[in-house]
Amino acid sequence: MTTKEKTEIDALLEKGILEIQTDKPREITDQFCKDLEPWRVVIEFSNGTKTTDFARRDFMFNRLPLGKLRIFSRFIDLEQFKGSSVLDIGFNEGYHSIFFSKYLKCKVDAIDVLGSALTRARKISEFLDLSVNYTIDNAITYKREKKYDLILHLGTLYHLTDVSTAIKNASDSLNDGGHLFLETITYEGSGEYDCQFLAGINNDSSNIWALSIPTLDYMFKECGLSKVSHCRDIEVNLLKGTGMKRSLLIYKKDL
Repeated sequence: MTTKEKTEIDALLEKGILEIQTDKPREITDQFCKDLEPWRVVIEFSNGTKTTDFARRDFMFNRLPLGKLRIFSRFIDLEQFKGSSVLDIGFNEGYHSIFFSKYLKCKVDAIDVLGSALTRARKISEFLDLSVNYTIDNAITYKREKKYDLILHLGTLYHLTDVSTAIKNASDSLNDGGHLFLETITYEGSGEYDCQFLAGINNDSSNIWALSIPTLDYMFKECGLSKVSHCRDIEVNLLKGTGMKRSLLIYKKDL
């Protein structure tokens, strides 16, 4: 890993949570957090309001919503994306979109399949006076004439039934020289290209594929993207002993 000088953006990612600089009085941000209970992620406002002081979802509460970006930032300078066009695939509650919009002044389009995610992400961004284009769309079929400088594909690929088409359409939506940040479940078996079908694992029918990293590299290369960095593999308790891990990788579209 190349060592780089710490930037202001790195400092904002240091805790792995979404920190919001605001001039709003605390009673306003407190009321906002109360109105949006229960919370799924940690957000801390500079005036002292924290989502952790309000009701939260017991299932899948995200204590480090920017943890993935923090890891990526150790391998690539996020400052280079200032003012860029960004596509956030699977935006959840919008925390990645918000970060790029607020602190890097990016023009962000974001897609998800859940109407509940759309409603919450829009409310949060509007409260923060940010303009993020959230829409309901499918990560497999999404394709537009517009091209992006950066695509965030974080925690979505392993849910997709047609990974090949999803990668092809993501590539077609990326500018030449553009980057794609990927976080997904990967599998390491006895063979280089072994993959695991995960439908129903952990009682979640939306989990579909765990591909090996060489398989991912091959599929991305077929679509004109080369791997820049294999940032990290994370072994999580639910996947222990299965050969599966959560992997973070950076790809770049060939010029």
